[in-house]
Amino acid sequence: MAFISLRVNYNSTRKPYLLLGSIAIGIEALRQIPALLLSFSPESFLALLLSFFLQFFASWMLLCAIIRKESVFSTNHKILLGLLFASYALGLVFTVVTGYPHSTLSWLAITLPAIFTVLAVLWKIRHTEIAALSGKILLFLSGISLASIRIALLIVDSTEMVYLLYYLDVLVFPILVSALVLAEIENAHSKLNTLLKEKTRSEANLRFILDNSVDIILTVNSAGLLLTWNKRAENVFGYTNSQAIRKMYIDDLFSGNYWHKNTDKEQELSAIMERIDGKTFSVKARIKTIIDESETQTIYVIRNAEIKSEQPDLN
Repeated sequence: MAFISLRVNYNSTRKPYLLLGSIAIGIEALRQIPALLLSFSPESFLALLLSFFLQFFASWMLLCAIIRKESVFSTNHKILLGLLFASYALGLVFTVVTGYPHSTLSWLAITLPAIFTVLAVLWKIRHTEIAALSGKILLFLSGISLASIRIALLIVDSTEMVYLLYYLDVLVFPILVSALVLAEIENAHSKLNTLLKEKTRSEANLRFILDNSVDIILTVNSAGLLLTWNKRAENVFGYTNSQAIRKMYIDDLFSGNYWHKNTDKEQELSAIMERIDGKTFSVKARIKTIIDESETQTIYVIRNAEIKSEQPDLN
């Protein structure tokens, strides 16, 4: 499930650390192969080496994923990853040379690199910026649990406890990776909320500017139907929003034979417009049509309006 979640998130976002995380969980899943072999042949040295290699390599890839979440690999990161991998390689060579481990001390050579890698994961989680507290807590707790399990494996003597801790290790690792997915989802949700707040704030600021403009500002669709107008337009023409927006056409506001045309070039015209009470006034208007993939809108900026007869000057 964690592997699928990571792949789905990677396919939608193309963030490299999600790909590295999915590789880590895939490697961890492969541990079931040597585990199955060991269940039939507990003394299989090759299966034991393969199990510990997959355990270390999955943790190492997870560390790569968490590092890559924040930034590209720096020189210090490469040194850390290189030292961990070199320590495991040396431990593997030592174990191969000395043979099947029969004491706690002999187990250290092959198990310590995986423990150190998980500790490095915890250190990196501590310094990783995660917007949601719940995601960071789950990452940290699952990391502590994994490190504790691997340390405990060096201490226990009972075969039953070894098997129990082994399967706890297999269970906790996907939880740790799933916490990475949760953190990504929560980060995306936090960014979306921030963008929505910024958009709402920007729209409110724009509405304030439009409503306090001395010009009449209108937007219409490709057919000339009114989509928006500002307070100045409402005050001058006398129509309410409910009467005008998506009910009237721009042509209805002009006196005489005017018809709306879409134009991608800015145009200026002088014309006569008409209020709700039939009184007319002269205007100079600037017109610009904006065309995108979803819709076509034309903006009218009307200025220097002079109301004829009894209407006061609106300049």
